[in-house]
Amino acid sequence: MSFTVLYPFFRWSHNRDVEIASMGETGCAEFSATFEEVSAAQWAACDAIVTVADLPEGCRAQLRQCRIVVTPKVGFDDFDLAAWAELGIPLCNVPDYGTLEVADHAMALMLSLMKAITFHTRELKANPQEHWRPALNPYGRRLSACTFGVVGLGRIGTAAALRAKAFGMDVVFYDPYLSNGIDLAIGVRRVHALDELFAPAMW
Repeated sequence: MSFTVLYPFFRWSHNRDVEIASMGETGCAEFSATFEEVSAAQWAACDAIVTVADLPEGCRAQLRQCRIVVTPKVGFDDFDLAAWAELGIPLCNVPDYGTLEVADHAMALMLSLMKAITFHTRELKANPQEHWRPALNPYGRRLSACTFGVVGLGRIGTAAALRAKAFGMDVVFYDPYLSNGIDLAIGVRRVHALDELFAPAMW
């Protein structure tokens, strides 16, 4: 059984090997950089759509046999969920996309700030001889004496919290949507208001 997957708004023109390989022997992948490049015949004939941006209403109206839409990212809050529901076409995301990478990057930014890595690098490049010394770092503190705050303990938030715990930091989070007990399960502190999370006494 043959099928066609349409990739509108596909901006990675340099490498499509993964997408093409996923089609197997019976599938066909069709790519375009903008929605406007997709013809009416392509909209009507596609069986599935993979897109990072929601389709304009005029494009949705041309779909005839599409059975699923996938956005290759974590959320789909910029998609018109009601419109897709009215068409009866499931809209899916990739909830694990980038979880570890974003958590790692958050830790890298925190370490760069706490240890003034960017500042010291800039100062040393400007004058290696004069600035070969401990420079001013108002944020420089021992990590185990610091609090790490997390807003939203989802997949990425949890991954970052566990990394901060590994540094010996006091981890505190705010997430009104999680059930009670998650703080005990992973050994972090919970607050019930953003004001409490950002209160000076917390830090």
